[in-house]
Amino acid sequence: MNIDYKHFFVFLFVFMIFQYLLLITEITPYANIVKDIQNYRPNMFKNLDDNFTLKNLIIFSLGYLFLIIFIYYYIIFPKKTCIEGFIFVSFIYGAFWETALFSCFDKAVNHLPVLLYDAFIVGGVCMVISQYIVYNYYDILKNYIPLLFIFYLITMIWFFYEFYKYNPDLSNIKGVVLF
Repeated sequence: MNIDYKHFFVFLFVFMIFQYLLLITEITPYANIVKDIQNYRPNMFKNLDDNFTLKNLIIFSLGYLFLIIFIYYYIIFPKKTCIEGFIFVSFIYGAFWETALFSCFDKAVNHLPVLLYDAFIVGGVCMVISQYIVYNYYDILKNYIPLLFIFYLITMIWFFYEFYKYNPDLSNIKGVVLF
């Protein structure tokens, strides 16, 4: 079986559009988890040393690409069922990776509903919606990849803006760092 790169890009853009839209719905509670763990209000763009950091921009834009490639090759390309996609993304990626990671911190256990929302709704439901759209509407969407890319950029910028609104302090920036 040969990989159709249009198929990959349709899945990438559809998944990420829904991912960003669902992440926007949980930005404040999710950032509050980080605030409780770190004891300071997180800033997407600035670290504690007042440097403009590219870390979060890279993680929330390019970092997802590796997850998407993995999901595409093991779930979408072999045309697994929506249930298998939900189980993989919700339980393996969401519950075991992210929820388990945050649960290592004592204060994060108080935020378990947000972590479960992130694993099962943001991860799992996003996967099911994306699978359904790609499996059933690929023939239409493959002609609109540039439009999907524009929607992807709009939702990504909207996500970063919503996170900026959580802590808009960009004063006293001394430099730029990668991490």
